[in-house]
Amino acid sequence: MSLPQRARASAVCVHAGRLLCVRLRDPSTRVLQLFVPGGAIEPGEDPRAAAERETFEETGYRVLADPHLRRVARYEYVWDGTARAITTHFFRAQLSDPAAAPEPVTDVAYNEGTAWLPLVQVESALGFHAQILAAVTSLLDP
Repeated sequence: MSLPQRARASAVCVHAGRLLCVRLRDPSTRVLQLFVPGGAIEPGEDPRAAAERETFEETGYRVLADPHLRRVARYEYVWDGTARAITTHFFRAQLSDPAAAPEPVTDVAYNEGTAWLPLVQVESALGFHAQILAAVTSLLDP
């Protein structure tokens, strides 16, 4: 039996030595983890546009994703009790206006807010999934 497929896009945004992350709590396991912001690519949507949109929806920050600095990762992931075959387009991104405060976020209940993760903590915080960690770290120093 094949797993349900999910295409998604994420932004790897570094500012002042910190990585933009979102705190997400799995609805089934109640485990809280940090992720780079991202989500589903909507029908007809460009992956880069999806990464920018999802980052804004999840964090309130507007980012500009670089179409030339992208990694595509394919992996299995279990969320809310369902295993899926995931394809994620990770883009290196920057804040569109570093001086701007984030907009208010009205996202899903399992989104517990934004975190700016010091780069020295990326491996320990994202090490729960090897493919995600590898894709993110490959974009930290383009």
